[in-house]
Amino acid sequence: MTHTIRINKRGPRDLYFDVESGTGHRIATSSPFDTICRLESGLTALIAATQRPELVLVERNDHTTSIGSSLGRKRVRFVGCLEDTCVRDLLSGVVTARVADERPNGHRRADLSGRLCELGH
Repeated sequence: MTHTIRINKRGPRDLYFDVESGTGHRIATSSPFDTICRLESGLTALIAATQRPELVLVERNDHTTSIGSSLGRKRVRFVGCLEDTCVRDLLSGVVTARVADERPNGHRRADLSGRLCELGH
């Protein structure tokens, strides 16, 4: 089954995404992002890390788990200390995941087929 990435907004400058399995089980929730551009940059870093699984770097502490590639500096932080099985589940389906933008209508992208912003942030 295909994973789903749900983009949500708690308040101003508080965007995040959830990654759900095909059965609707939430695998992970990202730490907050200031802007949609930074969120998309985080998703890009996460997808880049999955391209070379042998180079995935996972760093954990009591409050967050960071995932990225050992070849780059960019990391995506997730809430909580994710277990290895959660990290594997997350990485196994993120490339083919369906994206659902669940922000309020006035904040959503009209066209999900292309980039909203430059991802070089």
